[in-house]
Amino acid sequence: MQHIHHCNGEGLPNYPDGVTPKDVNVWIHDSLMVATHDYSCPVCRTNSAVLWLHNGMMQPCDECRSKGYELVKRDIRSWWRRILN
Repeated sequence: MQHIHHCNGEGLPNYPDGVTPKDVNVWIHDSLMVATHDYSCPVCRTNSAVLWLHNGMMQPCDECRSKGYELVKRDIRSWWRRILN
């Protein structure tokens, strides 16, 4: 579940300086074929995210992925570097 904290307004607390990220718990079976976790979908925050065991990445839930959401790595090189490589 996502908790939103409003701050820096009149009567509100100040914005915190150091916030540590929440730990994600992953339980992997001894066979390395099955795993479960407690990480929510980063898109809808209601369903459980999908853990890809071959690379350890958390993807959006199946429902959000069917709507077109996915985790991608953008190629930030300039257009001519992408052509030459």
